[in-house]
Formats: sequence, C-alpha cells, structure tokens
Amino acid sequence: MQSKPTLDLTGKRVLVVEDDTVSRIFLREVLLSTNADVNFVRSGYEANKFMTENSAPHLVFMDVRLPDIDGIDLAEEIIRKNPEVKVIVETAYAIPGIKERCEEKGIHGLIYKPINQEQLISLIQNLV
Repeated sequence: MQSKPTLDLTGKRVLVVEDDTVSRIFLREVLLSTNADVNFVRSGYEANKFMTENSAPHLVFMDVRLPDIDGIDLAEEIIRKNPEVKVIVETAYAIPGIKERCEEKGIHGLIYKPINQEQLISLIQNLV
C-alpha cells in the first residue's frame, strides 16, 4: 500500500480562488492536511477584497476561469503587488499558449484538472 505524500505547511497562509465546488472540496482536503491556514474565495472580486483586508498569503491557487475575471490576469496583479507571493494557476481546459502566458506573467506553476495529488504536493514543495 502506498502512503500519501505528506507536506507540512504549518505557519503558511494559502488562498484558494476557485468557483468550482468539486475542485474546492479536493483542494480543501489536500491543503488542510498540510496544517496550512487556508482561505477560500469564489471570485476575483472576493480575492481582491481578501488581499486588501488581510496580510498576503504565501501561496495562491488561482482558477483560470473565474466568473468575473480572467484568473491569469488576476494572478499577474497579485504578483505585481506582492512579489513574494507564489501563485499556481489551475485549469480544466487545454488552452493554446497557456504555459507561455503564465511564464510571461510571472506565475510560478500551472496544473491541470483533474488535479493529481502527488503532482500538486510536489509543485507546492518546490515553491514553499
């Protein structure tokens, strides 16, 4: 029996910007097991409000397709205002040129849905 990968993010703040319920549940399960302080919002508006009212998180998970804004544009804005924040974008869509666009915007990681837990843990470990 394989053991699940473990990651300790005690003391780290994580913001998840995701409007899809299934993805939110999955990320909640994975991230809460790391002991991180995890916050969830569903839109760009809520993400901007969170970033204004709270200290910057260490890590942001950003859905590409949000109901009110392009997640890559929002990620770029967050990075510009908070260069120390690491951002991972996630998408269920094979969008031509997305990897290059993320690199141009300074985004730190790209992961496709359905998200593989081992890949996710490995990506996080490389960033924090």
